[in-house]
Amino acid sequence: MRRQVGELNFKCHPNIPSAMLHLPTLIVVSTLLNAFIGVFLLLVFYQRAQRSFLYWGLSCLVFSLAEISATLRVFIDLPVLTHYSAQLLMITAPLLVLRGILWYCSSKHHNPLSIYFILGFSALLLALLHHQPLWGQIYTSMAIATLFFAAAAAVRTTTKGNIYAATLLILVTLHALVMLVQTGLLLTNLLHWEQSLLPWTKQLVLAVHLLLTTCTALVFPMLFFIRSEAKLTNLANFDPLTNLYNRRAFFYEGEKRLAQCIAKQQPLAVMMIDLDYFKKVNDQFGHDGGDAALQWVSQRIREQLREDDLAARIGGEEFAVILANTHQCTALKVGDRLRKAIAEGSFYWHHQRLPLSISIGVTCRESGHFDIKKMLIEADKGLYEAKSRGRNCLVETHHSDTTTASTG
Repeated sequence: MRRQVGELNFKCHPNIPSAMLHLPTLIVVSTLLNAFIGVFLLLVFYQRAQRSFLYWGLSCLVFSLAEISATLRVFIDLPVLTHYSAQLLMITAPLLVLRGILWYCSSKHHNPLSIYFILGFSALLLALLHHQPLWGQIYTSMAIATLFFAAAAAVRTTTKGNIYAATLLILVTLHALVMLVQTGLLLTNLLHWEQSLLPWTKQLVLAVHLLLTTCTALVFPMLFFIRSEAKLTNLANFDPLTNLYNRRAFFYEGEKRLAQCIAKQQPLAVMMIDLDYFKKVNDQFGHDGGDAALQWVSQRIREQLREDDLAARIGGEEFAVILANTHQCTALKVGDRLRKAIAEGSFYWHHQRLPLSISIGVTCRESGHFDIKKMLIEADKGLYEAKSRGRNCLVETHHSDTTTASTG
């Protein structure tokens, strides 16, 4: 009986050097490594209660069982235990990968019924058709479809700078493409075209299949640690309400901007911003309305600044901005543009427009020694001066404590 490419054959072709492709060794190493990774991922799940790692760990263990089951057919002539179970496990493994990626991409609980339906349907179809010559194409095509769905889900995890999510996407996509090649090889068997192939092609495809599966499993724990690190960084550096830098991160990042400006002998400007009559907004519309107002103002601030400018929420309704490589006249224009954007903008809460305005204090250093904290104190003086002048205005404060104002 002709063996299909999905079956494991320990006999390597004599034209292939044993050092290049020794399939039995590759199968043993792949089985042991996937089992080890599966246990490790289950331990991660036990410690962190991250459901995605439960599914990924089970996927690795299922794949190891599939390899063991497929290998047993060389020694045991019992198709139900070997042929049937191996192919069913091969379909189960990518389904578990997909389930894990869906959990990783979103905190929402995804309904597993569709995956259970696919698995149950595959088991029934395999029981009815596994003796048919086209079954190899059927089950391989189902695995390919699952992997492409997993690749599409992995796209959602791929953000700028997340090299591990991008690697997962590449590996899952390559895995699907390799299985497409595997389907093509199965068709050559049915059409009796196998003589036109290189004699070691099937073994090479199987080897790549095993290697990609193992590499994909190795990426899973990296995803978790990168995501956990990103969450901790966000908690440490960003204000959760406005998604601007918090006070601690403002001074840390500000010192970096300061060092760059000193090294390049560039000017630097600092702004202190306060939302006018914010207490009235909270009293009239509650804290939800106040939070929405702060979010709206923070969005206007981001829109008026350059990408490399630094904005932070450093107090209840107080914001601070650092404009690196910015001269006095430019800083005043930016501040006045921001003031007008708030005063002339339209903020609505429960379909009611709320007029908002801000007061701004600005201080600049064209040359000489910079000190972020001292500049922030000077800008704060300008802010209080703006409030004393009726709010909705901008006041520039110099190191000599002389002031100039731009009113609305």
